Amino acid sequence: MSDLSFTLAEFGEITGLTVWLVIKFGMAFGLMIYLGFAVMIVRQVELMSRSLNGTFKKPLKTVAWGYFIATIMTLIAILVFL
Repeated sequence: MSDLSFTLAEFGEITGLTVWLVIKFGMAFGLMIYLGFAVMIVRQVELMSRSLNGTFKKPLKTVAWGYFIATIMTLIAILVFL
Protein backbone atom coordinates (compact mmCIF):
# COMPACT_ATOMS: atom_id res chain seq x y z
CA MET A 1 0.00 0.00 0.00
CA SER A 2 1.20 3.46 -0.77
CA ASP A 3 1.35 6.36 1.64
CA LEU A 4 -1.45 8.15 -0.21
CA SER A 5 -4.09 5.49 0.37
CA PHE A 6 -6.59 6.40 3.06
CA THR A 7 -9.23 4.38 4.75
CA LEU A 8 -12.64 5.84 5.50
CA ALA A 9 -11.80 6.00 9.21
CA GLU A 10 -8.59 7.93 8.55
CA PHE A 11 -10.46 10.34 6.29
CA GLY A 12 -13.00 10.93 9.05
CA GLU A 13 -10.27 11.57 11.58
CA ILE A 14 -8.54 14.09 9.32
CA THR A 15 -11.60 16.03 8.15
CA GLY A 16 -13.94 15.53 11.09
CA LEU A 17 -16.63 14.22 8.76
CA THR A 18 -18.53 11.08 9.54
CA VAL A 19 -20.49 8.94 7.14
CA TRP A 20 -23.74 9.82 8.94
CA LEU A 21 -23.05 13.55 8.68
CA VAL A 22 -22.51 13.21 4.93
CA ILE A 23 -25.74 11.19 4.65
CA LYS A 24 -27.63 13.82 6.67
CA PHE A 25 -26.48 16.67 4.46
CA GLY A 26 -27.15 14.61 1.34
CA MET A 27 -30.70 13.87 2.47
CA ALA A 28 -31.28 17.52 3.39
CA PHE A 29 -29.98 18.67 0.00
CA GLY A 30 -32.18 16.16 -1.82
CA LEU A 31 -35.24 17.23 0.15
CA MET A 32 -34.53 20.89 -0.61
CA ILE A 33 -34.61 20.02 -4.30
CA TYR A 34 -37.83 18.08 -3.66
CA LEU A 35 -39.22 21.17 -1.90
CA GLY A 36 -38.54 23.13 -5.08
CA PHE A 37 -40.70 20.68 -7.00
CA ALA A 38 -43.45 21.05 -4.38
CA VAL A 39 -43.35 24.83 -4.86
CA MET A 40 -43.67 24.34 -8.61
CA ILE A 41 -46.68 22.06 -8.11
CA VAL A 42 -48.44 24.66 -5.96
CA ARG A 43 -47.67 27.36 -8.52
CA GLN A 44 -48.93 25.27 -11.42
CA VAL A 45 -52.12 24.40 -9.57
CA GLU A 46 -52.70 28.08 -8.83
CA LEU A 47 -52.24 28.96 -12.49
CA MET A 48 -54.41 26.08 -13.62
CA SER A 49 -57.19 27.00 -11.19
CA ARG A 50 -57.58 30.37 -12.90
CA SER A 51 -58.84 28.61 -16.00
CA LEU A 52 -60.58 25.70 -14.26
CA ASN A 53 -64.25 26.00 -13.45
CA GLY A 54 -66.21 23.50 -11.46
CA THR A 55 -65.94 21.38 -8.39
CA PHE A 56 -62.30 20.32 -8.82
CA LYS A 57 -60.83 23.72 -8.05
CA LYS A 58 -60.88 23.67 -4.24
CA PRO A 59 -59.91 19.99 -3.69
CA LEU A 60 -57.03 20.33 -6.14
CA LYS A 61 -55.66 23.36 -4.31
CA THR A 62 -56.07 21.57 -0.99
CA VAL A 63 -54.10 18.55 -2.20
CA ALA A 64 -51.33 20.75 -3.63
CA TRP A 65 -50.97 22.73 -0.41
CA GLY A 66 -51.10 19.54 1.67
CA TYR A 67 -48.29 18.11 -0.46
CA PHE A 68 -46.25 21.27 0.06
CA ILE A 69 -46.78 21.24 3.84
CA ALA A 70 -45.92 17.53 4.04
CA THR A 71 -42.68 18.21 2.17
CA ILE A 72 -41.73 20.99 4.59
CA MET A 73 -42.54 18.78 7.58
CA THR A 74 -40.42 15.97 6.15
CA LEU A 75 -37.48 18.33 5.64
CA ILE A 76 -37.76 19.57 9.22
CA ALA A 77 -37.97 15.99 10.51
CA ILE A 78 -34.85 15.01 8.57
CA LEU A 79 -32.92 17.97 9.97
CA VAL A 80 -34.04 17.28 13.55
CA PHE A 81 -33.87 13.49 13.76
CA LEU A 82 -30.86 12.62 11.60
